[in-house]
Amino acid sequence: MYSQFARAFAAPPHVYELANGQTLRLMDMERRELERLQLKVSEMTTKVLGAAVAADPRAPVPTDFASHVTEALIMEFSFWFLSVQRDQIAADHEMNQVPQVLPDLLELVRSMSPSEGRLVREAVCQSPQLWRMLCALSPSLDLNPDHVPRTPHYEAMRLRFLSWVNTINREIPTPSVRDDTGADSPPPKPPRSPQPTPRQRELLQEAAREIRTLHTWQGLGGEIAPHAIVTLPGWPAGRPLQIRNMDGTLLDQFGPAQAPGKTPVTMLLDHREGHYAAQINGRKVPTPTGGDCFYRATLVALGTEDRTALLKAVDADDEDAFGDATLSRLREATSRQLEAEPMRFGPMLELLQLAETSPGR
Repeated sequence: MYSQFARAFAAPPHVYELANGQTLRLMDMERRELERLQLKVSEMTTKVLGAAVAADPRAPVPTDFASHVTEALIMEFSFWFLSVQRDQIAADHEMNQVPQVLPDLLELVRSMSPSEGRLVREAVCQSPQLWRMLCALSPSLDLNPDHVPRTPHYEAMRLRFLSWVNTINREIPTPSVRDDTGADSPPPKPPRSPQPTPRQRELLQEAAREIRTLHTWQGLGGEIAPHAIVTLPGWPAGRPLQIRNMDGTLLDQFGPAQAPGKTPVTMLLDHREGHYAAQINGRKVPTPTGGDCFYRATLVALGTEDRTALLKAVDADDEDAFGDATLSRLREATSRQLEAEPMRFGPMLELLQLAETSPGR
């Protein structure tokens, strides 16, 4: 990945700054392709900034600085978006591959004035247009936002777009009383070890409560449960949790990579009913309804040996594997994983909430 962005906004058109500080010179054909992309990104920047001004009566005309920062952010993501292997992204359930923002560019985001920050936040982080325009850059039908059902490639790429948006949103200065009076902003605080934000803490508490509530499947607790249950101490090594559509199409995979000689823990999801069932040796094993089907189906799909090991690890009764007391223990242990790793699950919950509320969904 590389960026045409330079602090002085005056880099020669054929020289590009790499993330490692080196420069890259392109062939004429490559430069022409890049110039076409730059033109599209410039048009996108004009549209999202225009929409941001229209959405906020207090918004000033975009400064050159705000326009350059917005365009550089969109260009940086566009390079990543068009260069990654979508199959690898769709299989990267731990989100090891995510778009990064160059440190120098983040520093400029932090240095914006409050009015510039509000404008860029509206244009980049809250724009209902930007994601659709980015998808239009790709000829792949996998990234068509109007295609139903959404493909795993689309969902994986969109989740990373939301991660990128979240990174930028965190760095945009929040106006204070001093800012509104026109005085200088206070100096930045020294860096500290990462901590969940107040909003993330709220989401963690909300999701943990939903997970702990027996006989229910709701909200963010339901969305995060597959991510959390595979982190339990007793989860079998080398056995990922797979969720498939009723026709067998893989929808998502969580947990460890599949080890040789191991089989995944496979579940079937009926989207119409919102109901999970286990799959063993290619056959569906029906699961009772009642709000606990995800946990019941997981226990069935694990098989006797691994189910016993997991239940013992969470101090549950493996001899009454599907009783309320056992399910309650399993739910409680799953919810505690959120509290034990807030920096792992807090941002993920924030992204899941953004995905649910985003106009592009």
